[in-house]
Amino acid sequence: MHPESLLPFATAASSAWRRQDKRTKKGLVMLKWKYLMGALVVGAALAGCGGGDGQAPVQTETPAAPAEPPAPPPPAPVKYSGTLSFGDTIALTMDAPAPGKLKLSFVDSAFGLRGTVIGSYARTGSNYSVSGLEADSADPPPANLIGKLAGIGLSFRLGTDGIVGEISGVPNLLGTSTGLLAGDISASTVTIDPPALSSLAGTYNVLVNFGIYDQATGKPQVGPVTSPASMRFDTDGNVQLCTSVDIATCATPQLGKLTLADQTRFPGAYDLVMNGGGYFRGRVFVNPNAGMRFDMNYAEAGVVATGTWTIQPARALVAGELDGTWACSYANRVADGATAVLDGTLARETLTVAGGKITLASRALTLPLLLNKFQDGATLNGLAIATDGDLDAEPGDPAAVPPTFAHIFLKTGADSLGWLNLSPSSIVQGTCRRAS
Repeated sequence: MHPESLLPFATAASSAWRRQDKRTKKGLVMLKWKYLMGALVVGAALAGCGGGDGQAPVQTETPAAPAEPPAPPPPAPVKYSGTLSFGDTIALTMDAPAPGKLKLSFVDSAFGLRGTVIGSYARTGSNYSVSGLEADSADPPPANLIGKLAGIGLSFRLGTDGIVGEISGVPNLLGTSTGLLAGDISASTVTIDPPALSSLAGTYNVLVNFGIYDQATGKPQVGPVTSPASMRFDTDGNVQLCTSVDIATCATPQLGKLTLADQTRFPGAYDLVMNGGGYFRGRVFVNPNAGMRFDMNYAEAGVVATGTWTIQPARALVAGELDGTWACSYANRVADGATAVLDGTLARETLTVAGGKITLASRALTLPLLLNKFQDGATLNGLAIATDGDLDAEPGDPAAVPPTFAHIFLKTGADSLGWLNLSPSSIVQGTCRRAS
């Protein structure tokens, strides 16, 4: 990285008149040495007294030491704003408060999280892992969060899709809960100006994901609720939403409105409120290269509804586009009485897509992967689905084999996927990062 310089090494030599003596070779050599020795003595004497016959004295100059190149400037802090999949808004600042450090701020949380923590990051290519989390004295988090910092895991990939990663071991501070949270992270660079509302106009595919929690205990009452959906935004911020149906054929879409959010707390974001009351309200964060995330967060009557929706421009997938190996993760849930609660850990799965099929490493199972399709013959461009049965099987039909599980994918960037893992006993939402 540092340029090298080559310094010329200059030497000076004096010249002297030579006497010609052609009598013998020996005499000539003796005269030469005699004259040269005498010239050096005389030259040294003249140099010492400041005079001479006009000839420059013999000098050897010591070359100057090469100048040290200036140190490269430290990396400037870069701030990212985004969401956690269990339903919180965060900010990440790279190289703050110093190079090699990272700040994680809990900006808005349904689970009682607030304040800022600081850790050190290690980088391998585009992948980062963060360790040594501690409280930021300028914006300290609650004591219950500080006490759990050693158990928090944080890693992500930084690329053209922004930050895509995962977090685990986060304490749930809602009500009397002593549980732990885990989920995925999506964040993009904070810009000076929000995107123009008209620039968001278009048709989108959505992975809806949320839960409804008791504010007193912090435990889920409903959910997780997870479903594919489609949305349409117009240039004035009017919104239409239909679940499990293409918006183009939806007879009665739910209506809503986008308005600019508080740019001090949520730079670049828009508020979204769906009409008719209910829980569908929160903030939309725009990632220029990875669609949008909707942080759904609404509280009333002793409950809080929260989660994150993945919103992507509707674009048909082409054959081979998802080919490769994908490293996937989702927040693990365990039974707590009659409900399934997050336990703060992440479950992992390796998926391989090739030749129109998908292989699940955990099951050693290969299934067809259908592109741009959903059940009942619906077309949802941008979605891919794999299942072990007939999606359109009618209950009680002996000729049909209903599925026991399904995997639904929504491409969210060049190297990232949103992922729904559905079965009769559980519904989980996660993300996949391209491994090869």
